[in-house]
Amino acid sequence: MMEEQSRDAAVSDAPPQEAVSPEASGCDWYVIRVRSGHEDEMISVLRPMMRTELGEEVFTMKKEKDVHYRGEHRIVCKAAFPGYIFFVTPDAAGMNEILKKLPLFGFLLKTNRQITPILPEEKEFLTVIGGKDHIVDISIGFKEGDEIGVVVGPLSAVKGRILKLDRHKRIAQIEVSLLGEPHPVWFGFRVLRSRSEAEELVRKGRRRDEMAALSR
Repeated sequence: MMEEQSRDAAVSDAPPQEAVSPEASGCDWYVIRVRSGHEDEMISVLRPMMRTELGEEVFTMKKEKDVHYRGEHRIVCKAAFPGYIFFVTPDAAGMNEILKKLPLFGFLLKTNRQITPILPEEKEFLTVIGGKDHIVDISIGFKEGDEIGVVVGPLSAVKGRILKLDRHKRIAQIEVSLLGEPHPVWFGFRVLRSRSEAEELVRKGRRRDEMAALSR
């Protein structure tokens, strides 16, 4: 079970030396819990400490979202997982010691009191939908009856796994696993009028921005 403890509790409950999962190898992805809304602040503190020669990287997953403002739809970027940032490192124990000394609230998530990287399939999935910039673009698709199809965009990697669709807010919900635990997350999703329209646009090779202009 994923343990979300305060930093002090994590220190007091932990063994004398922080245990790192034996499955950790190379530059794995670890999850750091921070206060929601303070993701970028923590990243700005940690980034100067990164050892780029070891392949270290710190980031938060972002998602594009349509917002309605003064009669217009605009695209903004928001945190896909509020309160969580990702740290890529071959030295999780060293990262944990740094976090203990920071004045900001933050701690590495653990399983069974061990500092554990996210699972390989979780890392692969987040890489697929977020790309090298770790931003999940808006997807475009259709809904006919109970079927929700994805024509273009990162959610094409999760066909059949969309749980809910909100046409008005232009979002779709999928379940994302982190350390083996499910997290329902809403991502940007624009809906075309019909499946036949979607197939015709794909057949004609229409660009993503052209499809977006035709979506609702």
